[in-house]
Amino acid sequence: AGMRSHVCTRVHHLASIAVNYGADPLPEPFPRAAETMQRRSFVFTLLVLALLGHQSLAATPGPALVFGGNGQLGAAVVKELLARNVPVTAFVRPGSDRSLLAGLEISYVEGDARNREDVQRAMADRYDVVVNAIARRDRAETGLYDTTQNNITAAARTTGVRQLVFFSS
Repeated sequence: AGMRSHVCTRVHHLASIAVNYGADPLPEPFPRAAETMQRRSFVFTLLVLALLGHQSLAATPGPALVFGGNGQLGAAVVKELLARNVPVTAFVRPGSDRSLLAGLEISYVEGDARNREDVQRAMADRYDVVVNAIARRDRAETGLYDTTQNNITAAARTTGVRQLVFFSS
């Protein structure tokens, strides 16, 4: 009963975060289909994070690396980890917008997650948790998720990562 209560509390807390980040849990019928799907996807991924968080991220004292940490979902994950006093490094593309992370006490690693060497270099430091919150900017781009996740998984296997979290919509 205690675990169920904790998980329900975490789900409620992260659903509140989702609302604060503009994700309406009860959108109007067919207002803008793409926007509604994006909001539902965002809320769903945060709820999954809450469920994972009970035994995994909640108990993880070590550092975390967040791929795509400067995006909407990635920034929410970074802030949640920081709230748990977990040291965070964000993996971002060179020259990318970091405004969602402004003022946060985090480290950055620049690179391209499609490049296996960039990912391996970034993960050479010891991380307990690695989160893949990479989002595709161009709908015409294909293979981004497969390539980046394969690179991240391969590097995680060789660097002793304890937990790898992959978000997808």
